[in-house]
Amino acid sequence: MKKIPLTIGVAVYNEEQNIENFLRSIINQRLTKATVSEIIIVSSGSTDKTNKIINPFSLKNPRIKLIRQAKRIGKASAVNLIIDKAKEDIIVLSSADLFIPEDTIEKLVAPLKNAGVGIVG
Repeated sequence: MKKIPLTIGVAVYNEEQNIENFLRSIINQRLTKATVSEIIIVSSGSTDKTNKIINPFSLKNPRIKLIRQAKRIGKASAVNLIIDKAKEDIIVLSSADLFIPEDTIEKLVAPLKNAGVGIVG
């Protein structure tokens, strides 16, 4: 069975309290029907330690891509950048303040195997 390729995107602003747990929850997903090709993080003008926390993750895992916006432009701008840069047709957008249980991504994208389904939430 062919796995569904997807991009995970997250727009962040000053998420030093959350970003490490979020990334660990994404990396630890148990996937049999999907595969995460990339994780795009857009840091929109973060002034805390968010970017410093992300850097070691991106060095160890080439799927993690950090895009820094020098100024805080807003979430819509960050999401548009994720959509523009995504390699995959399927994009899972998330918030950084979530801890995503191990099977959540798999359950979320499963309905997309049906050609009549275009979006899930």
